[in-house]
Amino acid sequence: MSDSTLDSPPLMMVDKPVLKVMPFDNLAKPKLEAAILIAQAEIKGVGKESRNEYAKYNYASSDQILAASRAAFLKAGLSFRMETFSIKPGQTTWVEAVFVIVHAESMERLIAPYSWPLVTQEKKPFDKILGGALTTATRYFLRGFLSIPQIEAEEMHARPDNRDDSSPDDPPPPEQPDQNDLATKEQFQMIGHLIRTTGAVPAAIEASFGPSEGLTVEAANRVIQYLNNLKGKGGKK
Repeated sequence: MSDSTLDSPPLMMVDKPVLKVMPFDNLAKPKLEAAILIAQAEIKGVGKESRNEYAKYNYASSDQILAASRAAFLKAGLSFRMETFSIKPGQTTWVEAVFVIVHAESMERLIAPYSWPLVTQEKKPFDKILGGALTTATRYFLRGFLSIPQIEAEEMHARPDNRDDSSPDDPPPPEQPDQNDLATKEQFQMIGHLIRTTGAVPAAIEASFGPSEGLTVEAANRVIQYLNNLKGKGGKK
């Protein structure tokens, strides 16, 4: 689907995501349940390697949660995928993702829809807004489904079961933004003040603008402009 075919529905910011549970049959699925237990036991925790400078807390990124979940699913003989998604317009516009977990041996499966609000942002393409909401929905669904604990990075690195298996042949880490291009302390302070003033949800802002870690001066200015516009409208709806 091209950008030109994506029509932006009316978007609003809300406080919390909504987990919708579809009606399931009453048939027992012992092999699937046993495999889910194996997957949950496989994940001892995920380190909080990222930081939200808006609200001053550390967190595990979506990529970290997805990588840990994928490894656990494979270990347990489970497949996981987002089968489809749909947009639910209304006073608040939601995107509903439908996740499917299948036990490969028995073909027992679980179908779980999970919804996340779409947050408007001026001058940002709707496909980017949609992608951010789907990424955030996947992250929160996996955290809850596999009961993944988030652990402070220092504690995680000190654990004996957290070995570094990297080798000289591993690809180099992605290039980081130049320090001169990163958002300033004053910008983060302004963003934090506006979040408190408007009651905006930090997780929803990150879903729209990206994580605070590595936030550039230009991106910080866009966040500030967005929050000022929100403040002029009387805060979150």
